Amino acid sequence: RGHRLRDHCDHRSLSGDAIMNLSLAGDAVMTYRPAKSVRGGGGAVRVSLPRRSLQVQTGTVRYDYTHGIRLEDLPQDGRRVSITFRQNVAGYGYY
Repeated sequence: RGHRLRDHCDHRSLSGDAIMNLSLAGDAVMTYRPAKSVRGGGGAVRVSLPRRSLQVQTGTVRYDYTHGIRLEDLPQDGRRVSITFRQNVAGYGYY
């Protein structure tokens, strides 16, 4: 049935201020949780990612929350296709 996406926060030095994820096939649900460094950030927030949707992470969501997709929140047939776009930060990657 596919693999979950463990909770994580994308590395600050490797990606810019915005991360975009284009969901092409398979609906899923992403769960956001306050990072350990955030006090009083509240509980988890679940966000629907229908196929053909664009998710944009900036600001507080980008830096102060972890995100992941639980196994039970993947499509029943296990097929999820997505493309993630990141800004190349100077000094990393290819030019």
